[in-house]
Amino acid sequence: MTGRWTALLLAAVLAFFTLAAPASAALSEVYPETEPSTISIPQEQIDALDALLETVEPDDSGCFEIIDALSGDEEIRSTDYSVESLNVRNGVAYLSEEDGQILDEAIAQAGLAEASDAEKIAWAVEWIHNNLVYDGYHTGSYVYSCFVEAGGQCNIYNGAICALAIHLGYHAQLVRGYRGSTGSQTAHWWTELITESGDRLVLETGNTVDGNWYFLGNSYGDTHTGGRDYIKCNRYAYNGEPFEYLGAAVNPMSPVQDEEGVELWASVWKGADYNVARVGLLFGESPDALTELTSETVDAVYNAANESRGFSMSYRPGQLGADLENGKTYYYAFFAELEDGVRCTGDTYSFVAEGEQTPQAVPAVGTVQQKDNGGWVTWVALAAAAASLAVLIVSARRQMSMRRRRRRRRAVKSEQMTYRRETPKR
Repeated sequence: MTGRWTALLLAAVLAFFTLAAPASAALSEVYPETEPSTISIPQEQIDALDALLETVEPDDSGCFEIIDALSGDEEIRSTDYSVESLNVRNGVAYLSEEDGQILDEAIAQAGLAEASDAEKIAWAVEWIHNNLVYDGYHTGSYVYSCFVEAGGQCNIYNGAICALAIHLGYHAQLVRGYRGSTGSQTAHWWTELITESGDRLVLETGNTVDGNWYFLGNSYGDTHTGGRDYIKCNRYAYNGEPFEYLGAAVNPMSPVQDEEGVELWASVWKGADYNVARVGLLFGESPDALTELTSETVDAVYNAANESRGFSMSYRPGQLGADLENGKTYYYAFFAELEDGVRCTGDTYSFVAEGEQTPQAVPAVGTVQQKDNGGWVTWVALAAAAASLAVLIVSARRQMSMRRRRRRRRAVKSEQMTYRRETPKR
């Protein structure tokens, strides 16, 4: 093979490994790991759940419905969900044999094989809160993503709770709606237990982002606390009070503190009919005196590519001019501003500064990051690189074959000319 083809082949191999490398920081799929706080579920709550389960309608179908309650006047049995990797088809999630084995093994390893159903559910609620890393979208079933990979968001961990309830023989369904208050709604998933009288009871585990809340078969009235209400079909589920959905929601994630200081994270969810024009960080020393520390423009690429999954953003206050004192408490909130000027601001959170927080040069903007896209971009890049490499190899081999044929033809022609010269003329 000539030096030219060798160089091309080496360049193709280099391109292959370059494309296979992780995306740049601007498109990072890495979420911050969190340190979950401990939930200690009182025995009286487990006993209350045990009594409630006696009123829940039995169900041994091995599947559960996914109810779309994001909009409209009444609940819709969704026909939009058809994700084979999640065992979801036409709005119904099916428990596979593997899912059942995973649940049984997890319960057995917890020493609860002979425990009551209420104890098993309470254990799962606590285990998920303490062990689940709140991260991007997983491709396995709800049960596999939760109890094997220990990662996911609200659809994963509450889908796993719903699967456990079905596995134990109770009628349950997974609901897609909102959780929050007027002006600060977050798209959310939770489980409902259906009683024999038709009542709906909320069953779900909280997460490390929102704190150590959870509900073990509570009525919607019981969940109306702290301004964080369940919202179905544009109405508060606890009393039917209407609200106006503003088009986007901002969900803060647990902050990360390292040698560079504190990094504040949030995910942005937006409705399909809305575009986010700007996002940013509000910051201050009091929850009632937050000022805009930074903001940045969100381009059309992010809006078009994230119709349903949204994107995440992160900022380091110490790199944005904030002079943080070690041991002092600071407050922050993220916002997303729509193209029509409506601003959707998330809840206010706080953190205590740890270690040295020396301000550094102020960058032009923070870092907006896409959420997990399931890895398809990487696979497409790898496939393109592999195809290019294959074309180069085939082309090189074809060129070598053509050269061999030309050399053979020249050799034959040379032999023929030699024969003519050596053969005497008649």
